[in-house]
Amino acid sequence: MGRKIHTVPGLSQSFGSVKRSAVAMQTPCYPFNRVASVLDAMLESLPVLKQVPTKATIEQWRDPINDCHHIAFEHPGLTKQIRRVLKGGRITATPLPLTPEIRLYLLNEDYPQQNLTREETQALMDEPPFWSFCWSSGQVLARWLMERKELVKGKHVLDFGSGSGIVAVAAALSGARKVLACDIDTVSLEAVRANADLNHVEIEVSRDFELSSLERFDVILAADVLYDKEIFPLVKRFPDLASDVILADSRVRDLTLEPYRKIDQGVAVTCPDLKEPEEYRHVSIYSTDRAHDEP
Repeated sequence: MGRKIHTVPGLSQSFGSVKRSAVAMQTPCYPFNRVASVLDAMLESLPVLKQVPTKATIEQWRDPINDCHHIAFEHPGLTKQIRRVLKGGRITATPLPLTPEIRLYLLNEDYPQQNLTREETQALMDEPPFWSFCWSSGQVLARWLMERKELVKGKHVLDFGSGSGIVAVAAALSGARKVLACDIDTVSLEAVRANADLNHVEIEVSRDFELSSLERFDVILAADVLYDKEIFPLVKRFPDLASDVILADSRVRDLTLEPYRKIDQGVAVTCPDLKEPEEYRHVSIYSTDRAHDEP
């Protein structure tokens, strides 16, 4: 990465030179932003809390955008996965502010928030657990979709770069005939399966986009995939693979890529809250279908 990290008092500083280089080359650097945000706020360890799901309670939402509280329901398998890279992490069922119809297994809200050892830092850089957060773009797209269920009802839907599976779950709850979640991260797909079970929906998963693209989709959905310029050739192919393509992104505000047009926008906070800059809470929604254009 250009710098040798022994201790991490603030990982954003350690990534500073990488970010500046990326900006200078006009290359999206979202992966570094995400990893830095995750690592900036973590402890070395935290004891596991033994809790009984039947006695769980959920606080009333005070702020529909910013509040993100957990119920006391831990997923042992995913907790084991997160502890490969974060010793004190736990994965718990979490209600989401924008989509109260949906709960996801996410990193506990009181996740580790102190300096990490060099080994922990390297592990997180090698295997950043993006699946353990519900990012703002996914939340906004899920809410937008559930208010327009007719767009996916009875249709074959692909959720590209699924992460936690928030968009795939929203599509399934909105009546999609078939939902396929595609992500290169095998642990992400494990999380998608768990989140499908948690929300009582059926979602198929795949690591192989090229193989999956042999199917004909009615709709392709993708949130937070525009951070990497290497993704753009795939994004350009999406309109050839589906009748409708809908993207959501908080890093790219004005996408200039035909035939995509900005059709809407929304606001959300990553859950659990990473205290990201305000600008990353604002999400743009793009589509290839002019029928979605706002009047």
